[in-house]
Amino acid sequence: MCIRDSIESYRGPSGGFLLAKPANTISILEVLEAMDGNINLAPCTTDSCKQQTTCGAKKVWLETQQAIINILKNTTIADIASEIKKINSELYDYAI
Repeated sequence: MCIRDSIESYRGPSGGFLLAKPANTISILEVLEAMDGNINLAPCTTDSCKQQTTCGAKKVWLETQQAIINILKNTTIADIASEIKKINSELYDYAI
């Protein structure tokens, strides 16, 4: 994903940014990778680790990284927005 493909910008006093496609089609993983590149929790999850063959923690890091990637891949901007809306409605759900 390229950020340019997902965000539209408008100039001027009323300008700003809008999503270029539906929020339920943009995963949090796509956003993070567009901004920061591939997610690597530890050096042993990349090919650049010098201790790949002798690292006892490599399997744990790889499994942890994959679990996080799966969660981020299956969570959309719409999911986050919905959760924020729910939290805000619970915080301000009162009458005087």
